Amino acid sequence: MENKLVSIVIALYISILLYTQAFFVKTLTVLKGSDQLFWNHIMILFIFFIPIFFVVNKHVSADYSGGLKRGLKLILLVVSILGLVGSILYHIVPVASVYHFPNIVDQFFVPAQFFTIWLFIPVVALLF
Repeated sequence: MENKLVSIVIALYISILLYTQAFFVKTLTVLKGSDQLFWNHIMILFIFFIPIFFVVNKHVSADYSGGLKRGLKLILLVVSILGLVGSILYHIVPVASVYHFPNIVDQFFVPAQFFTIWLFIPVVALLF
């Protein structure tokens, strides 16, 4: 389970990089309308994510000790992945056109400095 979470974190970083830097992403957005455009962007991100995940998962091997430290690391990885996905939805994929999160959630994801923080939290979780 932990290896899959580590693979998800690494695959998300690589997918974000490819999604934001690939020259052909804009040509793949064939749907118009804010709702359809959101789902189009999500699908493009998943097109990058899925093969990268399988490649990374094949090569990731981590040794985790048992007990409380393993449980804390697992919880920290899950929270950091959820935060990273939320940050991606706020800053990279246009989620605002489909759904408006409550203000309490906006406080954790809208500021630009929080985007940077959410990018670093999974790295810290992997080093913990």
